[in-house]
Amino acid sequence: MVKFAANSSGISDEHVDRITEAKQRETAAMNFSNNVEGDAGAAEPDQIYVASRLRNVLKRTREQGVLNTVSEILAFPFDVLRQITIPPPDYENYDKNKLAIIPLTIGFAFCLLMGFIGQSHLYTDEEEKNEQRKSEWPIVLTLMILLIPGLALSVFIKMTFYASQPPEWFMKISAIVCFLMSIAWINFAAGCVVDMLKVFGFITTLP
Repeated sequence: MVKFAANSSGISDEHVDRITEAKQRETAAMNFSNNVEGDAGAAEPDQIYVASRLRNVLKRTREQGVLNTVSEILAFPFDVLRQITIPPPDYENYDKNKLAIIPLTIGFAFCLLMGFIGQSHLYTDEEEKNEQRKSEWPIVLTLMILLIPGLALSVFIKMTFYASQPPEWFMKISAIVCFLMSIAWINFAAGCVVDMLKVFGFITTLP
């Protein structure tokens, strides 16, 4: 009987040790979880937003591939410039805030894309550069003067246009200007392609 009681006491102590160890592990896990939640709660909203954007970018990179992601990053600044220099052709692409910026940028953008200004860097001779700058100066001065009515038009758009739908008469003018700016962008893109072909021919010594 004494031996059986001793054995029973030994088994009971072993079970108690296991239960105590399991409770300690559970308590440690709960403390770790609370610390993690506390750190996440203390994080600033900007940090959470940046982490979320980085996670989305990495996920998109895995899905689309590295080359597609790099091409999107390289095309992003040109896409932004296109949006603030080409007015919307229809109601679906209408954005009041972007439209209010276009009167200030469209003049310089059209002249730059068509090569009317900003061409002095193509000349190596200083005299030719100076002559080119002198020929471009009247155009630049005119564009700077046109910024005044452009600013007035921007304020007019911002103050009178609805956020959901612009006036019908303005969309007709916007479609025509959109066509002209599209021609300017196509001219710029074609010039870039020709320059790339020239560089490729120079590197490979092909005619």
